[in-house]
Amino acid sequence: MAAEQTRAALLEYLKDIDSADSLYVFNRGGYLGRSMLVDIGYAYARGKSVYSLEVVEDEFLSHMIAASASLEDLPGLLQ
Repeated sequence: MAAEQTRAALLEYLKDIDSADSLYVFNRGGYLGRSMLVDIGYAYARGKSVYSLEVVEDEFLSHMIAASASLEDLPGLLQ
């Protein structure tokens, strides 16, 4: 993709986060890829609650996570 196409695709993707109430990070095994770091930072900057499957150990990112919960327990947090 050309730089402008990449930028347009990213902006289109971020609209999904803009339209969401919160972000759920499925970080099985604690893994967070680079694109997920962008998602977390963007959601946090936009005032969205960010939840994760497993505890985020990174000092910088951990304060951006509202709570860690399984998919089964997540609805109870969102009420």
